[in-house]
Amino acid sequence: MQSPDPRIAEIDALARHAVTETGSGPMVWRIWGKGPAVVLLHGGHGSWMHWIRNIPELSKHHTVYIPNLPGMGGSVAVGRTMEQIAAAVIAGVEQLRIPAPYALGGFSFGSVVAAYMLDAHRDRINHLVLVGTAGLGKVDLVTSSLKHWREISDPVERRAIHAFNLSKLMLFKPESIDALAVDIQTDNAEQTIVNNRKAAMEANTAAVLDRHPALPITAIWGQEDALVRRHLEERITFLSARHPPGQTHVIPGVGHWVQFEAAGAVNAILIDALRQTSGAPHPTV
Repeated sequence: MQSPDPRIAEIDALARHAVTETGSGPMVWRIWGKGPAVVLLHGGHGSWMHWIRNIPELSKHHTVYIPNLPGMGGSVAVGRTMEQIAAAVIAGVEQLRIPAPYALGGFSFGSVVAAYMLDAHRDRINHLVLVGTAGLGKVDLVTSSLKHWREISDPVERRAIHAFNLSKLMLFKPESIDALAVDIQTDNAEQTIVNNRKAAMEANTAAVLDRHPALPITAIWGQEDALVRRHLEERITFLSARHPPGQTHVIPGVGHWVQFEAAGAVNAILIDALRQTSGAPHPTV
């Protein structure tokens, strides 16, 4: 990463770092704060930094555990199926002795991994948070509009491509594509050694959730999410039909990476939802 935004190092320095074994090699974790446990999974071609604007607030009330998923952010690659990826995370949860019950959240690809963890860990999970999930129905395939960067040797030109790709897939408002966002996108993309698109497209998130009907779910999307903006209603309908009904939040004027682009709104939703499940004290103003 060229001249990274200092906020990345500042938040990373506050973390406790850990490594767990997947059976194929190490998976790296970061841990912040104290209180009821919440495990957060990042999106595809991502890392813990997908949650960089949420960690400071959440860690005031919770112990926040975030792995770099297999094949991303320095973690070893494992098998390509969703079950294998979920199993690697579950192994990490058990090796770190994350206390039960814990809340589990995922962004985009990570939300699908989180759902697949339920079959093995449902009795330990008290709340599922889906952020920008492309699971649960149709998606708009916008990846064809993304530009390729791997063959570009000039780091300035590569960085410009990463910023362009942010505008097409991740963020809606031009002003959201700031130096921090581009630094994160650049580092995340260039450290990723796997392509999990096939696993994500073949995953049946709805069927997994149907196997666990009583689980409390909170779902958050940006209204301008490039992947699902035309299909939000079917997702809300699916979650509303659950017992108990899933709580859904659609935040206007922001895109797929909603927890970055609307961090304040998302943080408030997450803290309130997790407080209701965990019994953590309500934040004071």
